[in-house]
Amino acid sequence: MFQVGNVGARGTKLFRFRDLNQPSQAQITTFDPGPQYAGFTFPNCPIAGLDASSNAPRTVFPSLFYVNQFESTASSTYHALQTSLRASNWHG
Repeated sequence: MFQVGNVGARGTKLFRFRDLNQPSQAQITTFDPGPQYAGFTFPNCPIAGLDASSNAPRTVFPSLFYVNQFESTASSTYHALQTSLRASNWHG
């Protein structure tokens, strides 16, 4: 006997933390020091507060690192294919 089944689950309004003080991807890419500076904190890092050239804040709250908001806006989905094959003894 051969069986095929589909298993699925869906979650809505799941809790998560969202960082409100995160720099944009463009800011991260612009000031990313690259692999040659591994382990070195680049002085013009967008997470470190103010841009040294213009004194413009790179994040909403430049004096803070993380500003997390707890919200219930996450969701999840899961799909799986399940199969089984069972053979019985035909000759006793």
